[in-house]
Amino acid sequence: MHEKHFGKDSAEVLVVNGPTSVMNPTIRQSVIDSAYEDDPLAADAEYGAVFRSDCEEFLPSGALDAVRMTGRFEQPARPGIKYVAFLDPAGGTGADSMTLAIAHRHNDRAELDLVRETTPPFSPDSTVADYAAVMKTYGITRATSDRYAGDWPTEAFRKRGITVEPSDRTRSEIYLACLPLITSGQVELLDHSKLIKQLGALERRTGRSGRDSIDHRPGSHDDLANAAAGALVLAGAAPTKNRATWGDTPAPTPAPDAPPVPWYMRGLTESHIVQALTALGDEVVSDYKEGRMSKDEALRIAGDRREQLDGMMSSRRRY
Repeated sequence: MHEKHFGKDSAEVLVVNGPTSVMNPTIRQSVIDSAYEDDPLAADAEYGAVFRSDCEEFLPSGALDAVRMTGRFEQPARPGIKYVAFLDPAGGTGADSMTLAIAHRHNDRAELDLVRETTPPFSPDSTVADYAAVMKTYGITRATSDRYAGDWPTEAFRKRGITVEPSDRTRSEIYLACLPLITSGQVELLDHSKLIKQLGALERRTGRSGRDSIDHRPGSHDDLANAAAGALVLAGAAPTKNRATWGDTPAPTPAPDAPPVPWYMRGLTESHIVQALTALGDEVVSDYKEGRMSKDEALRIAGDRREQLDGMMSSRRRY
């Protein structure tokens, strides 16, 4: 629609393009500034009137350099600290590595303490034994794994005294949750070249539904990046909204309380959601049913669809 009609004379279609600050000045600037600090690319699309390409760099190199602790390759276990662990299991016969990352929270910062990678081919049982021993060194008896790892890690680690539960986030959701922690300087990464390279090579793709998908480039891997991001998100460091540590983003004021739920998102049932997603194609429905799309995102799409249909009906009634 935009490419076809923007900047062209037409008696039937008018396309207006402008940032939120111009088109809707009732939105507080602090809200916009906060969004840019957390995720500049998404904020450009949401508030800056910048149309998204289907594939973009996910993490700016400057943001990674700012949180890379030069000379810190690993941190030993220390008493009195609660550590968390994230696993990205692999079977040992394919192309993927099996990885482990351990992190902790200190002074509202998530610090990465350790990463381990076992490249194929390898024995899953032997690797599980090694990783379990490492986790016990840090006092860890419960860990989280990639949600698509299957059931075997749970049973294999249980035999070694470690309870493993699948993550309630998809891989893309983990990366998106980790992004504002990195860009606001609320994490400390290890000086691990392969990990930094994998994080820097991640790509953000926008699907037909408008939903972002974060993944590695074709032919590359993100096994270390996935484990490290998972551990940092588990460590639970919330980004400080009034502090920017890299780039030229001005320090914004704290974001206001979330607005009330819009009327068009109230009372939406599962059938409403599936019906709205069906209009976007079978691929989008499959993403939702197979867990690659969160319930919140599906609700937003269904709500947008309801609002759109209501607007069309209102126009018909007026004419």
